[in-house]
Amino acid sequence: MAFTRRSFWGAKSPVLCQPGTVYSSGGNNFIGVTIGSANPTEANKQTAWPVKGIFRGLRALTRDSQANGSLTITLRINGADTPLTVTIPNAGGAATYSDLIHAAAGKEGDLVCYNAVQSSSTSATVNAIAMEFVSI
Repeated sequence: MAFTRRSFWGAKSPVLCQPGTVYSSGGNNFIGVTIGSANPTEANKQTAWPVKGIFRGLRALTRDSQANGSLTITLRINGADTPLTVTIPNAGGAATYSDLIHAAAGKEGDLVCYNAVQSSSTSATVNAIAMEFVSI
């Protein structure tokens, strides 16, 4: 996995991105940290992480309003939720939603993915999910 040092939403560390994904209603929608569709089976979307470091600055960009219910996106490591979570609220407008408070440590071989849970019976679209990663 190659990392770049380009600036995206003000990030100065390598950034991971998952653009343009539609999340179905109810239940888990596991997403790889690289481009790909959501899947209800976590093992199908986990990426073996190559280096030790810190994940931080989780962001989700949406260009549409949430029609009904909220959408919560969480970074998962080795099948467990981390504190890195972004919630797009019910009737939340087009915006960038961020968790700039929390961080999570990862190490070589950890299995990493996102989980998006839509609280209503309608689907939601997020145009991009990104976070910073700093190797240590």
